[in-house]
Amino acid sequence: KSSLKQDRRNELEWGGNWVRLQTDGAVKIDSSYATTGGVLKDENGESLLGFNRCLGKCPIFYVELWGVLDGLTLLQGKQCDRVLIQTDSSEVFEAI
Repeated sequence: KSSLKQDRRNELEWGGNWVRLQTDGAVKIDSSYATTGGVLKDENGESLLGFNRCLGKCPIFYVELWGVLDGLTLLQGKQCDRVLIQTDSSEVFEAI
C-alpha cells in the first residue's frame, strides 16, 4: 500500500511508486512570449526527465497549466501509483 508521510524536516517521505511533477512557467513582460517546463522526479528525489515548451504569446495562467499538462502527458501510461504536482501558482492549484 502506498503512503505519503511528512517527517520532522518538512520533507516528503515517499512510499510506493510515486512521481513528483515540478513545473514552472514564465512570460516575458515586454513581448508576452511564454515558456514552460518542469522536471519529473522519483520517490527518492532523483530526476527522471526534464521538459520544456515555447508557447509564443500566452497569459501566465495558461503557461502554468501547460506545464502541468505536459508533465502529466509524459506520465500517461507509465506505471506510477500517484503523482504529486508542485506548482508556484495558487491559481493553478485552485483550478486543479
